[in-house]
Parts: sequence; structure tokens; C-alpha cells
Amino acid sequence: MNRIIIILLILVVLIFSAFVGYNRYYEQTQIVADTLVPDNEWNSFAAEKSSHRRNLLLSHHPKIQGATGQIIWNERLQQGMLRFLALPTLRNNQVYALWQFNLKSKLNKPILLAKFNHIGNKRAPFDIRFSAKQLDKVLYKFLITIEDNNEKLSLPNQKKSVFISHP
Repeated sequence: MNRIIIILLILVVLIFSAFVGYNRYYEQTQIVADTLVPDNEWNSFAAEKSSHRRNLLLSHHPKIQGATGQIIWNERLQQGMLRFLALPTLRNNQVYALWQFNLKSKLNKPILLAKFNHIGNKRAPFDIRFSAKQLDKVLYKFLITIEDNNEKLSLPNQKKSVFISHP
């Protein structure tokens, strides 16, 4: 009888540990594979009244020279899309991190929206869909940085910024 209880407790602990480990892994490595949003979907999303389309401004980071990007943010849906051209693939231990800033937010810090890497042809367009993790009707800017994939990110490393978008 005691053996059965011990075995059941061990199983519960193992299942719980696997669940927590999986969620932590997924949360930390939200790597997006190559996708391409059809132009008609991209254009209709951009044409919605509550959507704001902006070009991403390139930093002087040497890894991404020649890359371009656009972002569309829909306030009503709290969703967005990124489109890149000539975005290089990073090393295995690095990811691009998309940050959302709002100076009027009660959090008073940026929010990590997604981590991704471009895996494939550098010359091919690369699109990412993302959504807000917390409702934030008024956005100030978006920032994309290059980060170490193993780190638990709470704040962006401004020295590693590669793209920025102002309102």
C-alpha cells in the first residue's frame, strides 16, 4: 500500500516537473520558423482603421546591414505583423527579441512580445505574427534586439538593438 502511494507521488511530481519545464522552455524559446503572410492578408490587415503601419529604422549593428523591416500594429485586435527582407540568421544561441514600449503604462518597463530567428534564405521575405501579452491601447514604440537565447529576458539590452519603430 505504501509503495503504491510513493509511486503515485513520484508520478505526480514527474508530470508536474515536465509540465513546468515544457512551459518554461516554450516561454523562453518562442522561435518562429520562416513564414510568409500573403500580400492580400498583409494589405487588408494594414488597411483596417485601427492599424498603424511603420517602417522599422535600422540601427548601425553590423550583423544586419542591408536588412529592412515594416511593422503593422492593430490597436483593436492587439495584434501585429512584422515583415523583413534580408534578415540574417543568427547563431544557435542567439535570437531576435521584439519589445513593446509604452511611456503611459503602469508597468513602466518594456514588454517582451516574441523571440524569433530567421531560418532559411536571407533574401526571402520573412513575416511574423504576434499579439500583446497585456492590453496596451497606446503604444510608444517597438524595439528589436539581438539577445542570448538562454537568458530569461526582463529588459532589452539597448546596446544590442537592431531595429526601432517610433509612432
